[in-house]
Amino acid sequence: MMLKVEQIENLILEAEEFLHTSKVTKNGAELASRLRTKSVDLQCNKATEFSPDVEKLIVLAAKVAVLTYGPRAVELEPYERDVYYYKAFSPQPPIVAEYDVFKGAL
Repeated sequence: MMLKVEQIENLILEAEEFLHTSKVTKNGAELASRLRTKSVDLQCNKATEFSPDVEKLIVLAAKVAVLTYGPRAVELEPYERDVYYYKAFSPQPPIVAEYDVFKGAL
């Protein structure tokens, strides 16, 4: 399956707009799911498995999810698991700290 760059860019823009609006809409759950699915699609494709968009999509999905569900919701678990997977890396990618700072500010 060919993943189009503009599809990924549009999805990233949609997530960033969502995060920058003061009004969280009900489509947050659907958006978080699409972001997470797209990151998995990239990871499963040999040509894009190490794309920097993978980490970008993962952290955006987690941010959208924490705003949508709340910082203690059980629905947040798969999104946080994706982010915290990167804690094992050395050096640790910045998405872990970026997410923790975002969630901590809520």
